[in-house]
Amino acid sequence: GALMAFAFLGAYAWAALTLPVLRLTEHFTLSCDEGAWRLTRVAALLARDQNSHDALGEAWSLGPTRQVEFRLPVEAGEPEGRLTVSVEDEEGKVQLNAVSPAHWRKFVATRRIPEDETVGDSLLDWRDADSTPGLHGAEDDYYLRRSPPYRAKNASFDTIGELRLLRGMTEPGFRLLVPEVTVYGAGRVNLNTAPMMVLASLPGMDEMLARRLIQRRQGPDGVPGTTDDTPFLVPDQARVLLGSVYDRVADLVTVNSGHFTVRSSASVGRATVSVRVVLNRQALAGARRLQTMQWTED
Repeated sequence: GALMAFAFLGAYAWAALTLPVLRLTEHFTLSCDEGAWRLTRVAALLARDQNSHDALGEAWSLGPTRQVEFRLPVEAGEPEGRLTVSVEDEEGKVQLNAVSPAHWRKFVATRRIPEDETVGDSLLDWRDADSTPGLHGAEDDYYLRRSPPYRAKNASFDTIGELRLLRGMTEPGFRLLVPEVTVYGAGRVNLNTAPMMVLASLPGMDEMLARRLIQRRQGPDGVPGTTDDTPFLVPDQARVLLGSVYDRVADLVTVNSGHFTVRSSASVGRATVSVRVVLNRQALAGARRLQTMQWTED
């Protein structure tokens, strides 16, 4: 119970870092509403985020290591306790429901996924409404022969775990894709937070152009998440680096984000409890509000 409480605290306290100010010394309470935990006193933890962009140099990203670690208070003689928290931007990823067929096929090929042509077409068949398979894809006639049998969803992805069900998907391939795909957001990729291969997979892009964007946003020291970072304040600032390619990606990129994943893990001795929270940050009445989209524990 205590471990889970610490993990809850970590997940929600650091979720507040999607805004610029966090004061851990202030008191706040957690209350239960229909089984879902929610933060009820946030005024002391948050300040309004006036930035029009989101980048790895901001407070929410937790600096170059992308995580923070605290010691947990324990009774004398008990094993040392630790709380580890990390935050990631879901809109620096490829959105499974919004990605175009050409973009998805290029992304899978760029990640060197085994059977990339099959995985490329199978995702499109999984989410489209018809029962006609693509050249390398699959519909019910394939999946109903699996053991156990199941049907093609023919609807949008609800979780990235559904990728495991696609024809051609292997566990190693799934693990390669998971850190760089999402089901959250409108599908525009944040130029300030997307990793190399996500940027390189955009139409007209390659690793050389993606490296230019990353070098620009990292600033003189070449380290992301430090004080000398020079993030893109508006997408059009990338035009000088991308040339004519920018026109191909202009409608696919952004510099701000609305969805963040907070992972919090509390451990004492051999006991560990982890919480993963996906939050939607919305601007309402001039203030930023956080809505919980998903909560998982283990």
